[in-house]
Amino acid sequence: MSFPRWAKICVAVVIILVVGFVIAKSRLFSTDIAPDFEQARMQGAIISDTIVRLSNDISNDLARVSELDHAGNPRDALSLTVEVQAKAKEVRARANELSEELKKMISAMDSIKSPEAKQATMEAVTNQMAIISRLISYSEYLQDLSQVLSNRFTGGYDKRSVSVIISQVNAEVTAVNSFNKQAVQAMERFEAALKADQ
Repeated sequence: MSFPRWAKICVAVVIILVVGFVIAKSRLFSTDIAPDFEQARMQGAIISDTIVRLSNDISNDLARVSELDHAGNPRDALSLTVEVQAKAKEVRARANELSEELKKMISAMDSIKSPEAKQATMEAVTNQMAIISRLISYSEYLQDLSQVLSNRFTGGYDKRSVSVIISQVNAEVTAVNSFNKQAVQAMERFEAALKADQ
């Protein structure tokens, strides 16, 4: 069965309009957010996940350090603490990288037109900045732990408790995990707000 010429033209026009609308809508969505922001957001998420993974590894290692200390084995406890400090150094490097990505996100935030998406972004950035802040305390506690164990290994006296310092480090790890979870939730709200504005 053959369609009349005018029907074919109408169908072609409708198809062109629909395709044009879809393309325009997708371009509107993609240009609503600066590419620099989107790239920094994705990198920030990857870096945050790495920080959380390393922090959890350190927390597990510190549980072992505590066991070794209680068993009267400061040499092995100190040796494992040195490994922990190497991981902590990597965490600090990742925190610096995260800081750079946050700067990029903040500088590109004006490209976000949706007030809800902008608010969610601010919440995510705030939580990720809190992660960096907690990592500073975390690093200080790890240095304290190394000093205490070093003093014990060399026979010196140090009244500070290894288990108390480890508890302080674990509290910072818990805080880092919490802030990361909140940042992820804020980014999910960001994406939902962008979709709602489509």
